[in-house]
Amino acid sequence: MELRHIRYFIRAAELLHFTNAAESLYISQPTLSTHIHQLEEELGLTLFDRIGRHVTLTEAGKVFLEHAERALQEIDRGAERIADLKGLVSGKLRLSALSVFGQELLPNWIATFHSIYPNISIDLKTGNSDRIESDLQSGRIDLAMTYMTESNETFLSRQLFVEPIYLVVAKQHHLSSKTEIGLQDLSNIPLALGSRRLAVRRIIDAFFFENNISANVLIEADDLLSLLGIVAAGNVGSLLSRMAVSKHPDLSLVPLDGKQLCINYGILWLKQGHLSSAAKAFLTHIQSQT
Repeated sequence: MELRHIRYFIRAAELLHFTNAAESLYISQPTLSTHIHQLEEELGLTLFDRIGRHVTLTEAGKVFLEHAERALQEIDRGAERIADLKGLVSGKLRLSALSVFGQELLPNWIATFHSIYPNISIDLKTGNSDRIESDLQSGRIDLAMTYMTESNETFLSRQLFVEPIYLVVAKQHHLSSKTEIGLQDLSNIPLALGSRRLAVRRIIDAFFFENNISANVLIEADDLLSLLGIVAAGNVGSLLSRMAVSKHPDLSLVPLDGKQLCINYGILWLKQGHLSSAAKAFLTHIQSQT
């Protein structure tokens, strides 16, 4: 079994689309299919059910994916440890971040980091806070850029910055010209917020409870872009940071009057386990940028 077979299989399993997976690996789709077929022949079981261009994992594929990811993580970590022994700042950096980081901050941080450490390859993913923390805990990523919540026995963290939360409405909304909004007035405003599964929603719900606010939440969404689109198109508001709406000039931010709601953004890593030289270098670089 070749290492590239495992890498190709994992990428195809992540995207569940052979053409897209092949493009991301810089190989042709027939080449990817050949390697997957060779892996299936060696294992003696079919790993994918093929339906046109789309594929799904078979039960055997799901089982093998779990072990393949774990094996590849150990191989990558072994290579990183060897690089550390050589005193080299190289290897692979696996990052995951909330989508708000990717609008402006993260591209600049990565560009300047790459100019200093051109030999470090970077694998960047974006997602919601729950998915990010799950990937960090499982070892799929090295560093997570997300919300900082209560102390956690699993993670270490470093605060990056704090942002106040605003009432966000469309430019045509009747509240868009307000200079501020009272906390109790939030009860009368139809809101679209993130899903209750997300850390930021739990922070907002705790704020509502502490201030005796009965929020009128009509819409919940897991995806920030969808949430911003809903607010821009309708008569509902949302509660978001300035960074989350920085690329949306069609939205207005109204400050909250009274006790301020703030969100702490930070970078997390596992308390137990080895932090590669690449990850350590990125932590140092981020600290110099904030």
